[in-house]
Amino acid sequence: MSPNLKLGGFLLYQRNDQISEGTGNINSIGYELKAIADNSRYDVSIVGGTFDYRSPSSGGNLFVKGTAIYQTGTIEGVTFTPLSGAASANNSFDLSAYFLRGDVGYDFGATTLTYTVWYSSGDDNSTDGDFDAFIATDVDINESMIFQENFTDDDYFAETAYLLDKGYLLNKVQVDHKLSSQVTVSGMAIYNALAEDVTLGDGSEDNSLGFEFGGRLTYKPYSGLEIAAEAAYLVAGDAMDAFEEASIQDGRADENIVHVAGRVRYKF
Repeated sequence: MSPNLKLGGFLLYQRNDQISEGTGNINSIGYELKAIADNSRYDVSIVGGTFDYRSPSSGGNLFVKGTAIYQTGTIEGVTFTPLSGAASANNSFDLSAYFLRGDVGYDFGATTLTYTVWYSSGDDNSTDGDFDAFIATDVDINESMIFQENFTDDDYFAETAYLLDKGYLLNKVQVDHKLSSQVTVSGMAIYNALAEDVTLGDGSEDNSLGFEFGGRLTYKPYSGLEIAAEAAYLVAGDAMDAFEEASIQDGRADENIVHVAGRVRYKF
C-alpha cells in the first residue's frame, strides 16, 4: 500500500473424501488435519489477512504486524478422544475457529525488542458436535521452547500454534541482540495459557500453563554453519496438572520444567 505498509490476504479451501471402512481417529494431542487425512471426509474453508507496518516517524524502527485467520466447515467420519474422559459420541463435527496474532517492536540498532501476543480459539465442550478449536494441517511453530518445536525437533510436545483442542494464549517479550555479524543472543519471557480450561485431578478447572523464561545463543562462523545453544525454564501453572500421570493428578502442578539443548548444523 505504501513503502511502510504491506497488506496480504488469502483464501484456502481443503476437501478430503477418503472414508473407507470404519472411521478416522483424532485426539487432543494429535489435533491436526493430517492425522485424519487417510480416513475421513472434510470440507474446510479458511480466510485470512496480514499487515506489516513500519512507522516512518521512527525511521522505520517501530514496527507493528498482525495476522487473523478464520476457519469454517465440516469434518465427518472421525472419532474424537479428548485428553481426559470418554470419546465423543459424535462422528460428524461443525468447525468454526479462529487465530489472531500481533507483534509490536522496536529496533535499537543491533538490538530488537518485540512483544508478541496470539490467541488460538479452543473447544470448551469435547462431547458436542462442534469443533471450536483452531486446527492446522501440518505446521512447524517454535515460539515456546517448552511447549513447541525447539533445537531438538524430535522431542517437542506440539508443532502447532495451539495445545490440544484447548487453543492457546501466548504473551511473549523477546530481546534479540547481535553481538557481532556472527553472534546473536536472545532472551525471552512468556506467559503460556490455554484458551479454554482443562479439568484437573481434583475436579477443578484451570487454563494457566505458567511463566517461561529462556535464552538462545547462536554463532555462525561462516555461511552454512551454525553452532547454537538454548535453555528454558517453566514455572508451571496449575493447568499442567492435566498433563501428569493420572495417579498423581491432584489439582496443582507438581513439577517445573527445564529444557536445555544445543546443536551444530551445516546447511548445503
